[in-house]
Amino acid sequence: MKPLHPENQSNQPLEIRSYETAGSALLADSYGSSTERAAITAFLPDRASRSIEHLPQFPRVEIDSNGTNESESYGTANFLNRIESLGIKDAKLDRFADLASAFEMRADSSALPSSEVNGTYDNITRLLEASQTKIPSLDKARVAEEILINAAHPETIGQGMRQTCGVASLENRLYRNNPSEAAALVADMAISGSHIDALGVEIKMSPRLFTTDQDSRYLGDGDGNRNYANQIFQSAAIETWLNGSTYRYQIERSGEAGNVETEYLINDATGEKEAFSGMTLLDMSYIEFRLTGKTDRKTYLGHNEIYRTDPTGLINRFDSVESLQNKLEELHSSNSFPASIFVRGGEGLSTGPHFVTIVNYDPGSKKVEIDNSTSSFTDRLGEKALNLEDLYRISHEKYERPPLRQAPPEENTANDDGSYG
Repeated sequence: MKPLHPENQSNQPLEIRSYETAGSALLADSYGSSTERAAITAFLPDRASRSIEHLPQFPRVEIDSNGTNESESYGTANFLNRIESLGIKDAKLDRFADLASAFEMRADSSALPSSEVNGTYDNITRLLEASQTKIPSLDKARVAEEILINAAHPETIGQGMRQTCGVASLENRLYRNNPSEAAALVADMAISGSHIDALGVEIKMSPRLFTTDQDSRYLGDGDGNRNYANQIFQSAAIETWLNGSTYRYQIERSGEAGNVETEYLINDATGEKEAFSGMTLLDMSYIEFRLTGKTDRKTYLGHNEIYRTDPTGLINRFDSVESLQNKLEELHSSNSFPASIFVRGGEGLSTGPHFVTIVNYDPGSKKVEIDNSTSSFTDRLGEKALNLEDLYRISHEKYERPPLRQAPPEENTANDDGSYG
């Protein structure tokens, strides 16, 4: 069956069936209702089920009394020495050093294992060392730097002008929690055009998806623009979603100057194409599972009116302000943020169906902090945090654009002497 997206369903609730993503053979209702790894069974394209209990788990970080990581130290000095030997020098090396420092500060505050930091460094170095790549050789240093930008400042990750809010939210979450996994995906694709997922399946990316789009053609400035590393991650995530089906993702350019870009799903079996309009929370959960070997239903939030049924148990559904509050308090108490939530538009986040990333919740003030992939101006962070009741409202109520304000008619008033003009 075709990929589903809530906004394709008009005002009808989304019925989640025994589910095949874009015709692939992975049945979501068989791949688990567990919130942890447990014994999840996935159906691969050959319909041979495999247990993935053997997949490695990320180690839990142990924090001592002064808040430092008890595992091995960060290999920053070695990382900087290695990339300097590969031609990263002077001002560019200073930028890498500043970003590495910011990355380590974030790792300390987020209790990331040092293996995540060092793994990210290793993948960046691997890209710089590669003699042959799918991206232009002149872009290797750029993409390497952008991986480090994304790891140090995941709040800057954007979707640009693409319909990729779902995978941008997933990218945000992976760079926050598992940056080495996100870096590995980008590095693998940039080097060879393929990546081995957590199930041992090769994911290939179409060569056309390495052509920079209108956003990544220029260095992303962290304000909703997506940089080249964002483009590679998001395209690879969509290709992971479509893996095993007859569909592929493609961006086509038209117009006299080739400046009109449209996203399509191409069905290679029939030659038909349809506009790509995004994905569902289940699709995002599936992609995370394929990339990391795990998924946590607490982090995929959707209203019952949109996700009416969920045989998979993979969506954290709610139907009232109180139930959403309970979900957010659970995420807060278990330190499980960030989380993705589907909204229908409004409160400055979007003017239509959209996925945003919840990065924090304050049970006292009932304020929700949201990182939005469209623009930093639309983030709801700090003093701009969203009220719980407002988040609940936009999670299910259809957004109505306010009417355009009409300019008042000019008044034909008289001057003091009774004349006009």
